[in-house]
Amino acid sequence: MTIKVEVLFSEGCLRTPLTVERVQKISQKIKTPIDLTMVQIDTYEEILEWSFIGSPTVRVNGSDIDPSARGDSFGGFT
Repeated sequence: MTIKVEVLFSEGCLRTPLTVERVQKISQKIKTPIDLTMVQIDTYEEILEWSFIGSPTVRVNGSDIDPSARGDSFGGFT
């Protein structure tokens, strides 16, 4: 079984490389392959399209890893 992981990020986000490293380490630790997709968010339209709440955002199989980010609003929008 492969786990789909998306890392959404803004250009210049200093936390993104460490986040990707941690995702890869977790994949190795649980001995489960991941399908890692990096998504750079550059425009307001992309913020809306991806429901982007901040950089970096990690989603596993489509769900944000932060439970508080799974509600009906994002980035100050509802």
